[in-house]
Amino acid sequence: MNEWSETRKLGMWKYILFYGIILGGMGIALVEAGIDLYFHGGLNHFTDYTTTGLIFGTTYGTGTWFHGEYKFRKVTKKTP
Repeated sequence: MNEWSETRKLGMWKYILFYGIILGGMGIALVEAGIDLYFHGGLNHFTDYTTTGLIFGTTYGTGTWFHGEYKFRKVTKKTP
């Protein structure tokens, strides 16, 4: 939990931006582009990958933030 107590100092929005959109969203966009390139021999429109990355990244970042907060509060017995 010490790791999460340090991570949560970023704040929710910075966490979602960095861990969700930048890392998770870019990762899924690159995977999607790689799959298209491998199986279809070319890339689709850039907006397809960007949209997928933003939606996935925001969802992933938000979900992991609230999951981390839930576990942190459960261990430290803090109430919201």
